[in-house]
Amino acid sequence: MDEETKAKVRPKRARHPEAAYSPKMMQYIIHHYRKIIISYLFELRVFMYGHLFKFSHNEICKFEKKCNLLIDYKCSFTSGETLT
Repeated sequence: MDEETKAKVRPKRARHPEAAYSPKMMQYIIHHYRKIIISYLFELRVFMYGHLFKFSHNEICKFEKKCNLLIDYKCSFTSGETLT
């Protein structure tokens, strides 16, 4: 391939950024972010109870379950197992 053709060819894209981390590192990152997300959910729950009064206890529980299921799904999808 001559120099002109090489210049026109697009460089290969880097692999997905997550691929750069080892599985153990990914587990740590996911576990860390999961704690942050859960703490935000708790703050959101307190906010909904304290300020809005529009949500019943059951609605908040359903919302939290959906979020936790989503977190569990993301953990199992990314690291191959759910973290408890």
